[in-house]
Amino acid sequence: MARYRPRRVAELLQVELAELLRRHLKDPRLRMVTMSQVEVSPDLRHARLYVSRVGSAAEQQAAITGLQQATGFMRSH
Repeated sequence: MARYRPRRVAELLQVELAELLRRHLKDPRLRMVTMSQVEVSPDLRHARLYVSRVGSAAEQQAAITGLQQATGFMRSH
């Protein structure tokens, strides 16, 4: 039996988190961050986000730091 729900939840999470990233997070380090993929566990308890950012290694590391600092805000929304 195929499980479609985790895939649908992952797609919805990707859309919602990308919108949250684009509209509500005002951190300049997150300007060029793109949400490329979301994976959700079969029991829907955990999600893993894959992001990409164009730029130098220092800019990419700064974007990761910005996302880590925005984790609480993103989880609460």
